Amino acid sequence: MAIGETLVWAGLFYVFAAMFLAWETDLGWSKSEISLGITLAILTSAACAPISGRIIDAGCGRFLMPVGAVVGALGLLLLAELDTKGGYWAAWILIGATQSATLYEPCFSFVIRTLGGKARFAITRITLVAGFASTLSFPAAALLNGAYGWRITVIIFACVVAFIAAPALYFGALLLERSTTQKAPAPIKAENRATIKRVMKRREFWLIAFGFAFVALNHGIILNHVLPIFVDRGASLWAATAAASMIGPSQVLGRVLMLRFERRLNSVPLAMIAISTACVASLVLLTAQYHPALIFLFAVLQGCAFGVFSILRPVMVAEILGRAAFGAISARTSIPYLVAVAISPYIASLIWHAAGYDVVILFALIASLIGLIAVRSLRNAAHHQQPDI
Repeated sequence: MAIGETLVWAGLFYVFAAMFLAWETDLGWSKSEISLGITLAILTSAACAPISGRIIDAGCGRFLMPVGAVVGALGLLLLAELDTKGGYWAAWILIGATQSATLYEPCFSFVIRTLGGKARFAITRITLVAGFASTLSFPAAALLNGAYGWRITVIIFACVVAFIAAPALYFGALLLERSTTQKAPAPIKAENRATIKRVMKRREFWLIAFGFAFVALNHGIILNHVLPIFVDRGASLWAATAAASMIGPSQVLGRVLMLRFERRLNSVPLAMIAISTACVASLVLLTAQYHPALIFLFAVLQGCAFGVFSILRPVMVAEILGRAAFGAISARTSIPYLVAVAISPYIASLIWHAAGYDVVILFALIASLIGLIAVRSLRNAAHHQQPDI
C-alpha cells in the first residue's frame, strides 16, 4: 500500500506542480488558467469524498482504491491528448474524482477501519514511504519532459499509475485485511446517520475541519506554485527543482521525528508544533529573495511540517470524535480541507497577478496562523479524550 500511495500521489497530484512550467511554456496559457485544472480536480475530490467514505464503511475499500487508480490513469491519458482549455479542465475533473478514491483520505480510512487501534503505526509506515512521492515526481518529470516532451511524460505517469500503483493498492489492501483477525462489521445505515449527525453538532468537528483547511491553504498555495516561486526568489530552474524535490524526504523526516515524540505528546500538541514550523518556513521563504539558497531550508521546514499534519487529521478525528462511522465522518472533515487545497493554486495565481509572490507567501503565512489558533482550541477537548487509535 505504501508503494501504491507513493505512485498515485506522484502521478495524480504532484504531476500538476511538476509540469506547471512546461504547460505554461508550451500551451501559452496564463497561470490562473492552468491552476484552474488542479482547483477543479480537488473540488471534485471534495464532492466525491463522502461517497468514497460510505464505500469504505461498507467494506469495499479494497476495490475502491485500485479502480480509482486505473480511472485516474485514464484521466492522465486524456490530459496528454487534449489541446483545448475545456478538455484540459475536463481531464482534471476526472482525475479529481479518482483522487477521492486513492489518496491519503481513503487509504487512512481503510486502514483505520481494518486495523482499529493499531492503525496509527500502520499509517505512519505507509506515509514514511509515500512521503517520497514529490521526490519521485519532480525529477522524473523534469528529465522525461526534457527528453520526450510533456505529453509523453504524462503518458508514462499514467502507465505507472495503472500498471504498478493499482495492483499494489489492491494486493496491499488484501494482505492488510488478511493480517488482522479484527473484522469491522458493515454499519447499519440508520446508526451511521445518527452518529454522523451527532458528531457534526460538536464544536471539535468544525475546529478540526476548518483548522486543517487553513493549514492546507498555506501548503497548497506554496506547493502548487513552488517552482515559479523558487525561480522568483532568484534560484535557477535546476536549483528550484532540487529544492522542490527535498519536500518529500523532509516529510519523511518530519514523520520520523514525530515517532520519537508521539508517546509523550498526543496529536494536538504535535499538530501545533507542525503548524508553527510551517509558519517559520513561510518567513524563511519571504527572506529567500535576498539569499536564494534559503529555498532549501524552506523545503526542509515545509516538508517536515506537512509530513506531520497531513497524517494527524484522521488520527485526531479518531481520537477526539471516535471511530464509529469513521469513513463518512473523516470524509466530511476533509471537505473544507480539500476545498482549501483546491482553491489555493487559483488564489495564488490571482494574488501573484495583482501583487507578486511576496504577497502570496504572506497570505499563506496568515492562513497557517489561523489554522494554528483553531487547532490550539482543540487542546482541552483532546485532554478529555482517551485515544482509541
